[in-house]
Amino acid sequence: MLNLNANLVRLGHYPNHVYTYLLTDRLGIATMSEVPIWQFDTKHFEIQAEKHLSDQMWREMIFSQYNRPSVLMWSTQNESKDVELRKEYNARVAQDLHDHYDDGRLTTQSAAADQPGANDASMEPLDVAGWTMYLREKG
Repeated sequence: MLNLNANLVRLGHYPNHVYTYLLTDRLGIATMSEVPIWQFDTKHFEIQAEKHLSDQMWREMIFSQYNRPSVLMWSTQNESKDVELRKEYNARVAQDLHDHYDDGRLTTQSAAADQPGANDASMEPLDVAGWTMYLREKG
Protein backbone atom coordinates (compact mmCIF):
# COMPACT_ATOMS: atom_id res chain seq x y z
CA MET A 1 0.00 0.00 0.00
CA LEU A 2 2.81 2.39 0.78
CA ASN A 3 4.42 1.70 -2.60
CA LEU A 4 1.11 2.68 -4.22
CA ASN A 5 1.06 5.90 -2.17
CA ALA A 6 -2.22 4.83 -0.60
CA ASN A 7 -3.23 6.92 2.39
CA LEU A 8 -6.52 5.25 3.34
CA VAL A 9 -7.61 1.61 3.43
CA ARG A 10 -11.15 0.30 3.74
CA LEU A 11 -10.93 -2.94 5.67
CA GLY A 12 -13.14 -5.92 4.89
CA HIS A 13 -16.63 -6.36 6.28
CA TYR A 14 -15.56 -9.09 8.65
CA PRO A 15 -13.45 -9.04 11.81
CA ASN A 16 -9.89 -8.32 10.73
CA HIS A 17 -6.80 -9.79 12.34
CA VAL A 18 -5.38 -7.62 15.12
CA TYR A 19 -2.10 -7.32 13.18
CA THR A 20 -4.00 -5.42 10.50
CA TYR A 21 -4.60 -2.57 12.93
CA LEU A 22 -1.09 -2.76 14.38
CA LEU A 23 0.31 -2.31 10.87
CA THR A 24 -2.02 0.52 9.87
CA ASP A 25 -1.23 2.28 13.15
CA ARG A 26 2.54 1.86 12.77
CA LEU A 27 2.60 2.75 9.08
CA GLY A 28 0.29 5.73 9.53
CA ILE A 29 -2.31 4.53 7.04
CA ALA A 30 -5.78 5.96 7.66
CA THR A 31 -8.32 3.19 8.12
CA MET A 32 -12.05 2.70 7.61
CA SER A 33 -13.24 -0.14 9.84
CA GLU A 34 -16.43 -1.93 8.79
CA VAL A 35 -18.87 -3.98 10.84
CA PRO A 36 -19.50 -7.50 9.47
CA ILE A 37 -22.86 -6.79 7.83
CA TRP A 38 -22.99 -7.73 4.18
CA GLN A 39 -25.86 -7.59 1.67
CA PHE A 40 -28.70 -7.50 4.19
CA ASP A 41 -32.12 -7.59 2.59
CA THR A 42 -35.50 -6.73 4.13
CA LYS A 43 -35.75 -9.95 6.12
CA HIS A 44 -32.26 -9.53 7.62
CA PHE A 45 -32.99 -5.97 8.73
CA GLU A 46 -36.33 -7.00 10.24
CA ILE A 47 -34.64 -9.75 12.26
CA GLN A 48 -31.88 -7.37 13.40
CA ALA A 49 -34.42 -4.72 14.43
CA GLU A 50 -35.78 -7.31 16.87
CA LYS A 51 -32.59 -9.06 18.00
CA HIS A 52 -30.09 -6.17 17.71
CA LEU A 53 -27.17 -8.52 17.00
CA SER A 54 -25.87 -6.12 14.35
CA ASP A 55 -25.98 -3.31 16.93
CA GLN A 56 -23.87 -5.47 19.24
CA MET A 57 -21.35 -6.14 16.45
CA TRP A 58 -21.20 -2.37 15.84
CA ARG A 59 -20.36 -1.73 19.50
CA GLU A 60 -17.82 -4.55 19.63
CA MET A 61 -16.05 -3.16 16.55
CA ILE A 62 -15.85 0.29 18.11
CA PHE A 63 -14.83 -0.88 21.58
CA SER A 64 -12.13 -3.19 20.21
CA GLN A 65 -10.60 -0.44 18.05
CA TYR A 66 -11.41 2.65 20.09
CA ASN A 67 -7.74 3.41 20.86
CA ARG A 68 -6.45 2.76 17.34
CA PRO A 69 -5.02 6.01 15.94
CA SER A 70 -5.29 4.81 12.34
CA VAL A 71 -9.08 4.32 12.46
CA LEU A 72 -10.72 7.48 11.13
CA MET A 73 -14.13 6.14 10.08
CA TRP A 74 -16.66 3.59 11.31
CA SER A 75 -18.59 1.89 8.50
CA THR A 76 -22.07 0.58 9.22
CA GLN A 77 -22.46 -2.08 6.52
CA ASN A 78 -21.66 -3.25 3.01
CA GLU A 79 -24.03 -3.35 0.03
CA SER A 80 -27.30 -4.01 1.83
CA LYS A 81 -30.37 -3.86 -0.34
CA ASP A 82 -33.41 -2.40 1.47
CA VAL A 83 -32.71 1.36 1.39
CA GLU A 84 -35.34 2.44 3.93
CA LEU A 85 -34.40 -0.21 6.50
CA ARG A 86 -30.73 0.49 5.84
CA LYS A 87 -31.39 4.16 6.58
CA GLU A 88 -33.16 3.24 9.85
CA TYR A 89 -30.25 1.00 10.85
CA ASN A 90 -27.66 3.65 9.92
CA ALA A 91 -29.53 6.27 11.94
CA ARG A 92 -29.81 3.95 14.96
CA VAL A 93 -26.15 2.97 15.15
CA ALA A 94 -24.85 6.46 14.31
CA GLN A 95 -27.04 7.89 17.09
CA ASP A 96 -25.82 5.18 19.47
CA LEU A 97 -22.23 6.21 18.72
CA HIS A 98 -22.91 9.92 19.23
CA ASP A 99 -25.00 9.44 22.39
CA HIS A 100 -22.86 6.91 24.26
CA TYR A 101 -19.25 6.85 23.10
CA ASP A 102 -18.67 9.67 20.67
CA ASP A 103 -14.99 9.61 19.76
CA GLY A 104 -15.12 12.24 17.02
CA ARG A 105 -14.68 9.71 14.23
CA LEU A 106 -16.86 9.85 11.15
CA THR A 107 -19.58 7.36 10.20
CA THR A 108 -19.97 5.96 6.71
CA GLN A 109 -21.16 2.88 4.83
CA SER A 110 -20.37 1.08 1.62
CA ALA A 111 -23.60 1.04 -0.33
CA ALA A 112 -23.78 -0.59 -3.75
CA ALA A 113 -23.47 2.28 -6.23
CA ASP A 114 -26.31 0.96 -8.36
CA GLN A 115 -28.76 0.51 -5.43
CA PRO A 116 -30.16 3.23 -5.71
CA GLY A 117 -27.18 5.35 -6.70
CA ALA A 118 -26.39 8.99 -6.00
CA ASN A 119 -29.81 9.72 -4.46
CA ASP A 120 -29.41 7.06 -1.76
CA ALA A 121 -31.49 8.20 1.25
CA SER A 122 -29.59 5.85 3.56
CA MET A 123 -26.57 8.20 3.42
CA GLU A 124 -28.45 10.97 5.27
CA PRO A 125 -27.74 9.82 8.88
CA LEU A 126 -24.02 9.34 8.16
CA ASP A 127 -21.11 11.77 8.01
CA VAL A 128 -19.52 10.48 4.78
CA ALA A 129 -21.34 9.08 1.74
CA GLY A 130 -19.74 5.85 0.57
CA TRP A 131 -20.39 3.52 -2.35
CA THR A 132 -18.85 0.32 -3.62
CA MET A 133 -18.19 0.61 -7.33
CA TYR A 134 -17.10 -2.14 -9.67
CA LEU A 135 -15.31 -0.79 -12.72
CA ARG A 136 -14.99 -3.02 -15.73
CA GLU A 137 -12.34 -2.84 -18.36
CA LYS A 138 -13.58 -2.26 -21.84
CA GLY A 139 -12.10 -4.87 -24.01
